[in-house]
Amino acid sequence: MTLHEITSANPLKLKAMLLTPDGNAIGLMSGAGSENSITNVTITLTSGARSLPRLKDLLPGVYAPTLWDELTNGVFPSPAPQDPVWCAVDTLGGINPSGEWQLFVVSDPSQTNDGILGGWTLELEVTNRVFDPVLLGWCDLSIHGMVSTNVVNLESCFEYMVTLTNRGPVTATNLAVEFDFPDGVFVIDAWLESGELNVGSNVLTWVVPHLNPGEAFSCVLTNLALHPGNKIISAAIRTHIIDPFWLDNETKCEFRINSPPELSGLPSEVKSEVWEYIILKCRIEDIDDPVTNISIRCFSTVPEVIPEDSISIVWEGKEDELWFSFGPTNVGSGEIEVVVSDGWIQKTNSVTIRVYPRNERPWFYLENPNLIVHVGMPVEVHIHAEDQNIKNSDLPAQTLRFWLGGAPPGATISPTEGTVFWLPTHEDVGTHEFTVCVGDGGWEGWNELTNSVSFNVEVRPPPQVKVTLIPEARSFYLVWDAIPELNYCVEWAPHPSGPWQILTDSDGQPYYIKATGDEVWVWVHMLDHVSTAFFRIRTGNGN
Repeated sequence: MTLHEITSANPLKLKAMLLTPDGNAIGLMSGAGSENSITNVTITLTSGARSLPRLKDLLPGVYAPTLWDELTNGVFPSPAPQDPVWCAVDTLGGINPSGEWQLFVVSDPSQTNDGILGGWTLELEVTNRVFDPVLLGWCDLSIHGMVSTNVVNLESCFEYMVTLTNRGPVTATNLAVEFDFPDGVFVIDAWLESGELNVGSNVLTWVVPHLNPGEAFSCVLTNLALHPGNKIISAAIRTHIIDPFWLDNETKCEFRINSPPELSGLPSEVKSEVWEYIILKCRIEDIDDPVTNISIRCFSTVPEVIPEDSISIVWEGKEDELWFSFGPTNVGSGEIEVVVSDGWIQKTNSVTIRVYPRNERPWFYLENPNLIVHVGMPVEVHIHAEDQNIKNSDLPAQTLRFWLGGAPPGATISPTEGTVFWLPTHEDVGTHEFTVCVGDGGWEGWNELTNSVSFNVEVRPPPQVKVTLIPEARSFYLVWDAIPELNYCVEWAPHPSGPWQILTDSDGQPYYIKATGDEVWVWVHMLDHVSTAFFRIRTGNGN
């Protein structure tokens, strides 16, 4: 065959195929020449000549059909056949040359001036010899391989099946199929329809003693994937038998070993309370994909407990850390499903959520708790606390318990009523802080919730009475240091041992005085019938 006046801006892109009348395809050239343009170059292609140049300028001359790059199905656009039966030039002997011969040529689609400007001619040598493939011992062998899945999870198994077929016309013997496995793929089991596996130092070979015309045998290899990445497994027929249609004597399968994305740090179960805002932090791990390829979605299996619109994801899609939050609105149990995908495989992580009634910490009713007392005055303070019930979702009413978190010596508290008792002495003069704690006791596995409140008690010395006489008025003044808003009464007796009685005014009314400041004075008439009188001040109304 001669191609006349080839003109091309990039001969490396030229591919040519000759189609015989019976539909077989012969690859003429692919990947020949260099990237340097050629103009009006005429070449002849014939069996037995030298190969076309590779990465050298294409010059006029006689060459053998040469395929530096493989011609795969679909390279030539329609009307060229998309799945032809390939054969070699040397195998054309014996065919009927009558019929239509077709030449198909493709080049760089961006180059509109490429072409075979002088056309092409085909010269055939026609003889009367009879073509008999049986006598020649030829047969048409083919091999086809496939993987069980195009995407394999890391550290999981997949199957690779190879089918060996003999289309005839003679029986093929002593066939060998050599496997080429990529790094990180290891054969752990095999099933053979015929023959046996031979394991060499670097090659795994399937040996088939004989394969009759029209017969096909399969081999299934179970493999373990240990290294992530894009992979290729290939298998090729190795035999002494001449196969004119040798292009289907090898098969390749492309697949991907994928490391699925993982979420670490995600708890398997979370306890929550109604209306509690929960934030969970976790980390994305994917050893073979950038984090920018990851997508994340969250779903609630119980929207009546955890509404979908309460779930939010805080993640910019750049870092490997993310937060997601949710807010349960009802008591119950369910799962939040976090679906992570790297574009190849998605993985679902589940978090069980158990939502309990809300438990609030107790709270106090305490107004103006700070007190001022004299030495000897009993201190009694009742602390009122309740268990909160926000949005009617608190746990059932609980029995509260009280204790003192801090108080002066001698102080006590009722553990169920919350009443503080204390009797200050002379050693207690000064200011003292009381801290009252309350707890709800917990509920069904929940820790006890507590609260506390503090107040101060100032202890002052007993009232010191001063007497100021007014002889001309037969009266005198009693003056003492007082505590504002505290009630006092005046008692007198003719002798320190008594009997003591409440002092009355000129109208016979008892002296009960409420202090309005830090000092109290009382005007007292002289007692005509008593020559000596002793006075004392008591707090309260004489009680």
